[in-house]
Amino acid sequence: MSPKSSRGMPPLGGGFRFQVQVTAACPELLHDLQTIPSRSRPERLRALAMIGITVLRGGIGAVGPPVQAPHPELPADERLQQQRLRLLSAIGGDAD
Repeated sequence: MSPKSSRGMPPLGGGFRFQVQVTAACPELLHDLQTIPSRSRPERLRALAMIGITVLRGGIGAVGPPVQAPHPELPADERLQQQRLRLLSAIGGDAD
């Protein structure tokens, strides 16, 4: 069967068949696809599409603000340190 006569028929497995043109309008995608063998490119596009769909549906991806590293504790001044020691000794606590 020639490709022209099979255009109206669904491909085996009931899926769809598309021709995709990736241009310089998407430089990151273009560069990524150029670095892999041509026979691996359709699977790469399918994987990227599935990731995109999953993110859009809320399955994965960042949903909140970025996590910031905790700030290191500032050294206590001498007056606060003395107050801490007094309070600890009043309740029978250890200074360490």
